[in-house]
Amino acid sequence: MAEAKFYEPIILSNCWKGPIEDVLNPSRFRWHQQVKSLNLLEDSPLSLEGQVVLLGYSSEYENRRFAIKDEKDDRSLKNGEQNLQEVRKALSELYWHASTQKEMFTIYDAGNIVHHEPRSAKALEFLSECVQKIRVEQGFPLILGGTRESNFGVGRGVFQTLQESSQKIGFITVSSRLGLAESPAFKEEAFPHGENSLLCLADLAREEDRPFHAMALGVRKAQNQKASYLLADTLDLSYVALESWDLFDFRSLENFMTNVDQICLSISLDVFNESVACGVNQPNPIGLSLFQFYPVLQKILASEKVASLEITDYNFSRDRRGQTARLIAQLVFWITEALKNQ
Repeated sequence: MAEAKFYEPIILSNCWKGPIEDVLNPSRFRWHQQVKSLNLLEDSPLSLEGQVVLLGYSSEYENRRFAIKDEKDDRSLKNGEQNLQEVRKALSELYWHASTQKEMFTIYDAGNIVHHEPRSAKALEFLSECVQKIRVEQGFPLILGGTRESNFGVGRGVFQTLQESSQKIGFITVSSRLGLAESPAFKEEAFPHGENSLLCLADLAREEDRPFHAMALGVRKAQNQKASYLLADTLDLSYVALESWDLFDFRSLENFMTNVDQICLSISLDVFNESVACGVNQPNPIGLSLFQFYPVLQKILASEKVASLEITDYNFSRDRRGQTARLIAQLVFWITEALKNQ
């Protein structure tokens, strides 16, 4: 695999730890007693069919860019890897519930992909290869802690697994931002559209001679350029406004999912209200609660078409008392509960 220098295999004892109430009875176990390690640079002797594979993706540059600079608060000095450490800490304390459908259901931790540059095409290429490997082995890649750029790496990895298949991929992003605003400051050859991963994915679909299907949920009007909405129309990208979320009746989402074979789901934490998600790069004063989002998440997962999932935009330096890390842990818990019973 290319550019393995970005990859850091997990050492379970360093981050998966917590209280132990029983060492023999699985019904009293917590997550840290059940998670297993997986090194993606080595050939797995086990089948990943139906299993969840956690993979951290972190840009130390992005973490420093959005960090709160406070000399009295050493969290501003923490690097991107601390984001992933805090999420695993929150996950460790969850109680484990065995699957009723899959007796051997397992969650693997495949470690982290960490890079230090503003934009790293090579790190994204490596992310794509990791996602492709997990999918080829029939596992479910769950990417944690990424930035919006990781959408492109994950989406490309799923694209690469299709090869000659005629299956259609749909991209669902849950974020307050459409992610279509041009960012000249971040343009380079590998990122012709700057931070706009959806535009990059649209280009990739065109290169692969495949239709481009995308839907954005929770878009906040005040946080997006007018140009982004005009561009969304040209891409035939449907969206649900955050301001009209309570009127969301699922029909548009159901129609979208009916017309695709596989779904790449990306959840940006900036869609949630800052009262529950303060640890994001751009806190949202009118964002969703977890219970507003839960029925939508259930509906998407119930389609049994989700091929990959990522939770992005976490920033430890802005998190208070681990609140946002616990929100991520709750999301991951709901996701794995749905997947293991499919």
